[in-house]
Amino acid sequence: MPEDPVSRGNTSQKVQDTINNALNTLLNEPGSPTLQPKTSNFTSTSNQINGRMGYSFQNGDVIQPVSFLNELRLPTTTTVFPVTTTSVSVTTPKLISGSAVVTGKLVFNSSSPVPSESLVLSAINTLRHSRESQLNESVKIVNVTYEKISETSYAVVFTFNVINISMPEDPVSRGNTSQKVQDTINNALNTLLNEPGSPTLQPKTSNFTSTSNQINGRMGYSFQNGDVIQPVSFLNELRLPTTTTVFPVTTTSFSVTTPKLISGSAVVTGKLVFNSS
Repeated sequence: MPEDPVSRGNTSQKVQDTINNALNTLLNEPGSPTLQPKTSNFTSTSNQINGRMGYSFQNGDVIQPVSFLNELRLPTTTTVFPVTTTSVSVTTPKLISGSAVVTGKLVFNSSSPVPSESLVLSAINTLRHSRESQLNESVKIVNVTYEKISETSYAVVFTFNVINISMPEDPVSRGNTSQKVQDTINNALNTLLNEPGSPTLQPKTSNFTSTSNQINGRMGYSFQNGDVIQPVSFLNELRLPTTTTVFPVTTTSFSVTTPKLISGSAVVTGKLVFNSS
């Protein structure tokens, strides 16, 4: 962080994004709308940032900590059958170990000319180098390709392989397994291409089929200029080579002082308020 507490605005924002991502990881479901603080306040001392983040939820809100609320409801879902009921035998589906091959196609539509294949794949490779190790160990990236659709639109296609999946032997009974695979791939794409704390990318189309011991899936994403939900990290990486500023020869020279950086820590409280009837 910058030695001068006044210059720590960007650092405080990064800390807020980190804590928000941590709360989403702990309390929310992958693929659910991302929790966002309604209030936040950060201050700095010599080598520490202190912060408070406030969240508030009402019954019926679209954005809620789904995993936490589901866990909270578990003790109240036990069903007691009357003594006179007829006994029913429940057969647990036989499980097998299988895999999944899923393609995630991200289509980008713009009013300006599309970037080159080399530029797009270079940006993807940079993000893979820094983030691929964060993916679930069962998820492997098989291939990434570039498709030019028109002068103003292009697509990036990821092919993933998911291994060691426990699934029902009967392909017809794999609806829940396919949904979990979709959530896993969506989470992988967000990890690779999005910023922590940014709105979560969601597929606009998806189709999954099953064979004997494999699930095959296709997931489609589409983005326009100005969309609120976009793969922020990828787009930022794509813009980096074009942000160099060339000053005219006649400009007056000046020196830019880089803030002196120090190592510090942050203490942040996240308060979640639940209002219910």
